[in-house]
Amino acid sequence: MLSNLRDGTQSVFGTARFNGATFEEEAEFDGVHFKGAAFFHGCKFNKDVAFTNARFDNYAGFGRTHFRGDARFERAQFTGRAWLRAATFDGMARFGEARFDGEARFDGVRFNGEALFSRVHFEGNSVFGGARFYQDARFNRAAFYGKWTGPFACASRVHLVRTTFHSPIRIKIAAPGMDARGIHLRETSVFWLRQATVDFADARLSQPVTIATHPVPFTGKLASVAGGQQVNGEGLVRIVDLSGVDTSLLVLRDIDLSSCTLVGAYHLDQISLIGRCRFDVPPAGTTLGRAWFPVRRWTRRRVLAEEHYWRAAPMHGELNRRGWKQHPLHTSGEGVAAPADVATAYRKLRKALEDSLHEPGAADFYYGEMEMRRRDPETPRAERGLLHAYWVVSGYGLRASRALSWLMVAMTATVLLIMGWGLPDDQPQYLAVHAVQADTEIDVSEPRLAMPLADRWTAERAEQASQLVLNSVVFRSSGQNLTDAGTWIEMASRFTEPLLLGLAALAIRGRVKRS
Repeated sequence: MLSNLRDGTQSVFGTARFNGATFEEEAEFDGVHFKGAAFFHGCKFNKDVAFTNARFDNYAGFGRTHFRGDARFERAQFTGRAWLRAATFDGMARFGEARFDGEARFDGVRFNGEALFSRVHFEGNSVFGGARFYQDARFNRAAFYGKWTGPFACASRVHLVRTTFHSPIRIKIAAPGMDARGIHLRETSVFWLRQATVDFADARLSQPVTIATHPVPFTGKLASVAGGQQVNGEGLVRIVDLSGVDTSLLVLRDIDLSSCTLVGAYHLDQISLIGRCRFDVPPAGTTLGRAWFPVRRWTRRRVLAEEHYWRAAPMHGELNRRGWKQHPLHTSGEGVAAPADVATAYRKLRKALEDSLHEPGAADFYYGEMEMRRRDPETPRAERGLLHAYWVVSGYGLRASRALSWLMVAMTATVLLIMGWGLPDDQPQYLAVHAVQADTEIDVSEPRLAMPLADRWTAERAEQASQLVLNSVVFRSSGQNLTDAGTWIEMASRFTEPLLLGLAALAIRGRVKRS
């Protein structure tokens, strides 16, 4: 019957009214030209329907239409307004290369099968508020010239590969994954996301773009797709790749960057991190194994994913690799950045946090930068030795407990050395030899230490040595007469111990300073 109707009109319709009709067989509208308004509200297509290459010069209404088979709208042209509110697609919804010159309303639509909008041209506004995608939603290489609005929810993955947005957008999306590789955003845009794992590699940003975790659960029909759990520290939106992105135009709010590839991002020192932006951490606890030093305990700090991948690489010993996360392509040797590149990423992130007056957070990135420089085989040997000593003594000036521990060790050792070899037997004797008028000539005996070694460890000598060492810490001379060995011991103490005290103070300041 439908074929007879098409033959009689030569596939050209004026105003077409099919409201409430039921199509039991496959419906073929391929190439049909609707010059007037086309009304398909409330229709039921029990099998596949095809509007491939169809033209709608006026209003196209498919509100509350039920497509039980596949619906094909490839290369269809909608010159007027396209109205698909509350429609249901049980099969695949194919809109590839379609063109919407007017407003496209997909609000409240339910897509039970895949929704294919690849290479679609949206000249007017496209409304997807309340839309529900139960399988993949594919907008690859689509072009949005009007506003794209939501919120909508997807139970699978939203694909925006090489999609171009020419207008500002502010959209809310809930989906387990979003593939936005090569996305092009020409205007200021905001993505409020829930639950998503986002691949943003090679994105092109012409204006500032914000990606944020939406903290409030979606309500109504979207809750059944998006989930109603409140976002917490473990439910933040996760970005896995920012390589190739100009991050000077990127603002991240409440984002999980624990598995994000940052090496290769541009202007990383100008990225904006707001709120709870979480990075990974080293393996917890103490690890034992076979090595020249069989104990490993990693310092708690923020760690980039690239450092995890580098430390878990096969070139390191089993004990050093234990607990670090491997790159998904570790078996092929791919995905492991060089230490120099990781150090550069740490340095730029440190500057970004310092510029935002968040020095305690920047301290962790400084620690990571120094670690990568110390581990880099391209770093000169002498420099690596200095970095290693800096790490052992004070954790690169960031671990007050380590510097204070070494200070206690140094002071204890100095006290013992002064008691044993620095203090003379007795106080020096001052003997007046002769006086000429008002001048007096004094003969001072040289300090001597001749008592047996076992007699040198007394409380009196310990008190004298302790006072001398405490004076040395603050660069004051004790005035105590010492043996030649004691003089050298005091000089070493006056250099090393204040240095350790200063490193401890520097570490404490770095953790509490905010501006």
